[in-house]
Amino acid sequence: MGVVNQEHQEIEYRVVIAIEGEETHENISPFTLQPGEKWEQEVTISPTKIGPNQKVEFFLYNGIEELPYRTLHLWIDVGSLS
Repeated sequence: MGVVNQEHQEIEYRVVIAIEGEETHENISPFTLQPGEKWEQEVTISPTKIGPNQKVEFFLYNGIEELPYRTLHLWIDVGSLS
């Protein structure tokens, strides 16, 4: 996962991850970026249910805002929980 600060000011971000509407424990701690700075980190998700077409959502929060600044989702098929 990657985030680039294009806001022309220092910003603190945090990321919340949800699978099928339930927040996971893989949420990403707040991190601060300077203008133009990039943050990248490998993200591992741990589904708790087997099944097809599960929606994984990534919510990017900007500063202290209560609503997500940006969102991204993808669909996964989970065949086993090993």
